[in-house]
Amino acid sequence: MAAAFFLAPPVLMGMTAAAAAIAAIYVTTRPVVTEQGVYARRLVGTMLAALALILGIFCVALLSWDGAG
Repeated sequence: MAAAFFLAPPVLMGMTAAAAAIAAIYVTTRPVVTEQGVYARRLVGTMLAALALILGIFCVALLSWDGAG
């Protein structure tokens, strides 16, 4: 039963959201020297943060329904 909950779609989405959030933090804290690097860092960091936020909200919504999978 525990394995079925671990492989439920909301749990997998939550893990993906956490990985995207960690990647966003990593990308935005790296030093850059060029103007293009600053632009790329902001763009990639924003996209990863948006992915983490959207997946996280959707994961919480799915977990709040009856049953996790």
